[in-house]
Formats: sequence, structure tokens, C-alpha cells
Amino acid sequence: MNAVTLKLPDFLLRRIEQLSRERGFSVEQFLASAAAEKLDAMLDPEFLEKESRRGSAKDYEEYLSAVPDVPATPEDLVR
Repeated sequence: MNAVTLKLPDFLLRRIEQLSRERGFSVEQFLASAAAEKLDAMLDPEFLEKESRRGSAKDYEEYLSAVPDVPATPEDLVR
């Protein structure tokens, strides 16, 4: 492993330290996990792009036709 010096806003570091204490993991574990999650999220579009090349317009239209053509309800909206 390598060491990295990281500057964080005070409020952010305090929250990370508090959460780490409460949940029983180290600040280093939290930051490593957060970095890994961010990396996955940033690489995900590449994966989706590759997967999309395997699809077809016909399949897309078939799946889309199964979606009801009705207005969204409040339960449908992401909060």
C-alpha cells in the first residue's frame, strides 16, 4: 500500500471521523472504500457502453413496448 496526503475540509473530516468511530472502522478504511466506490461509478459507463453494443433496436423496442404509456405517479418519482 501507498500513503497519500489528503486535504479535506474540517467539517467533512469531522463527520468521517464520527461515523468511523460509531461504525467501528478507521478513517483510512472509509476513504479507501469511498475511493473504490467512486472508481466503480466512474468506470460503470464504460461497462454499460460495452454491454449496449450487444443489444439491438428490436430488443429495445420490445422492452419499451412493455412500459405503460401513463403519466408518472408520485410513487414513481425518485426523491
